[in-house]
Amino acid sequence: MTGESVAWTQVRDAAVCAVRRGWPVVPGVYRTDVLGFPDLVSLEDTEDLIPITDPQQAQQIWTRLRPPGVLLVCGQGIDALEAPPWVGHRLPALAEQGLQVPIATTLPPYRWLILVATGSRRLRPDLAAAAVLLHSTGEWAALPPTTLPGNPPLRWIQSPPADHTPHLPNADDVQCILAGTRRTKRPRGARRSL
Repeated sequence: MTGESVAWTQVRDAAVCAVRRGWPVVPGVYRTDVLGFPDLVSLEDTEDLIPITDPQQAQQIWTRLRPPGVLLVCGQGIDALEAPPWVGHRLPALAEQGLQVPIATTLPPYRWLILVATGSRRLRPDLAAAAVLLHSTGEWAALPPTTLPGNPPLRWIQSPPADHTPHLPNADDVQCILAGTRRTKRPRGARRSL
C-alpha cells in the first residue's frame, strides 16, 4: 500500500467526531468492483442506509468492527458536491463570500468533496457537464481519513469545526460560485457596453 497508513483508532475518532457534529455516518468497507479494483461501500450495502447518529454507538461500532472507512450519509441535513481538479482555483472564492465550507479530497484523491446543506437536490447543468456530482438522498460520501488500498488517505483541505454542527452553506450558493456566475463589482468608472 502506498502513502501513509491510518490507524483504525483515527478512523474511529473521525466517525465519532462526525456524529458529534450532527452528521449521520455508516461504516465503509472495501470490496472489489467488477473490474477488480478496490471500492468502498457501506458495510450494510443496502439502499436504505441506517445512519449512526449517536457518538457512543459510533465509538462501539468502529471499535468492534474496525472498518477502514467513514461514510457520510447524504440527504439528511448534509449533502456533498464532488468536483474535479479545475474547481480548485475557485475554492478560495467560497471563503471570500463568507461561506465556511468543509472541503476534503475524495477517492481517488484528485477530486474535491465540498459539504453543503441538504436542499437543492438539483445540480446545475453546466456543472454536471463539467463532471461535478451532487451526492444527496440515498447516497454517501467518504470522509477523511478513509483510505483505499494504494491511495493516500483522504484529508481535510478546509476542516469543519471540531465540536459542534457547523452551519453549512446552501448548495445552490456554492454551485453558483463554483460555476463562476457570481457578478463581480465593476471597477470604478467602468461602463456597461451596449
